[in-house]
Amino acid sequence: MAPGDVFFGFEGRISRRLFLACAGLVVATAAAIRGALSEVAPSVLSPGAVIMATVIGSILIFGGTLTSMSALIVKRLHDLQRPGEGAVFTFVLPSLVATLVHTLQGFGLDAVPLFTLKVASLLVLAWSLSDLLFAEGTEGPNAFGPDPVLRT
Repeated sequence: MAPGDVFFGFEGRISRRLFLACAGLVVATAAAIRGALSEVAPSVLSPGAVIMATVIGSILIFGGTLTSMSALIVKRLHDLQRPGEGAVFTFVLPSLVATLVHTLQGFGLDAVPLFTLKVASLLVLAWSLSDLLFAEGTEGPNAFGPDPVLRT
């Protein structure tokens, strides 16, 4: 599988090991780009342009990270003989809810219902991630492709 297909393709299967390695690489890359943006932008741009660059950069980083992580999750679900649509409910929506709650809390809306919603979404994410990391994939070929692990 080509690197572009691994990170941005939604077909096929990947093993637990490849999922963990690629997900770590995506998160580390996003953090490095975000860190570089926050360090370099203030030294070369005016204050107004720094805000604009930060907003646009954050949107691009979030979009790229969300797309890549969604592709990795879908392929890992395929390895577990599950359809990729489950990724929307178990990962994408809880991530968006947690991000929205964090943003609303930043505006001073710090209420118990928001906190409860954030904790619930993080619990769904933790349970789903542990399933992806610890559940063994389907042995042999399945409806989504050949076994990504060489078994003897």
